[in-house]
Amino acid sequence: MGNVLTKTTSLAHRERGKESITPLQGAVIPEMKRCGRPTCRCKSGNLHGPYYYHYYRQGGRLRKRYVRPGDLESVRDATEARRRMVRESNTARRQLRLLLAALKGAGLWGS
Repeated sequence: MGNVLTKTTSLAHRERGKESITPLQGAVIPEMKRCGRPTCRCKSGNLHGPYYYHYYRQGGRLRKRYVRPGDLESVRDATEARRRMVRESNTARRQLRLLLAALKGAGLWGS
């Protein structure tokens, strides 16, 4: 996961003491697992876990990658940063469409 999560620190962020996290597509999902040993507790339904996996799409296919406990917080932060970025982009796009519609309605845009 180290190469997927690149943390960059700009001069402005250093002054504030914060790191900037590269947005990461996908979601972190907990899973409970059955190991398959015949005498294990998971055989009767008491599963192992939770183990966390990062699910994302790559080339149209759903991929899954195990997230180590030490990386869990940073991967969650990165996926949330991506969701926040997409939400803000969609909001800006909607506002631009409304602005263009108002300009066209007032005869100030287009022919």
